[in-house]
Amino acid sequence: MTMGSRRTILHTAFTINSLMSGACGLLFVVARGSLGPLFGLAPSVLWVLGAGLVAFAAHLAFVARQDVIGRGSALYFLVCDVLWVAASVVVLLGFPALMTGVGRLVF
Repeated sequence: MTMGSRRTILHTAFTINSLMSGACGLLFVVARGSLGPLFGLAPSVLWVLGAGLVAFAAHLAFVARQDVIGRGSALYFLVCDVLWVAASVVVLLGFPALMTGVGRLVF
C-alpha cells in the first residue's frame, strides 16, 4: 500500500478475518492429533479443515493488501463466510452426535 492510499473498513475486516482464519487453520493442522479426540473428529478431518482455512486466509490476506478491493472479491469472500456458517449450522443441528460438547462449542 502506498502512502497516499486509503484503507477502508473492508480492508480492516479482511485483514482481521485472514489473521483469525489463518490462526485457526494452523492450529487445526499442527494440533490435529490432540484436538481431534477433544472435538470428536478424526485428525484427518481437522487437517483438511485447517489446510482449507490456511489457503482461504492466504488468499484473503493477498486481497486485503490491494489498494482497492473489487466488488467481486468482496462478494466472493462474503459468500465463503456465509457458506462456512451455514455448513456449521447444518453439521451442528443435523448431526449433533458427530462431535463432543467441546467440538460443538468450538464449531
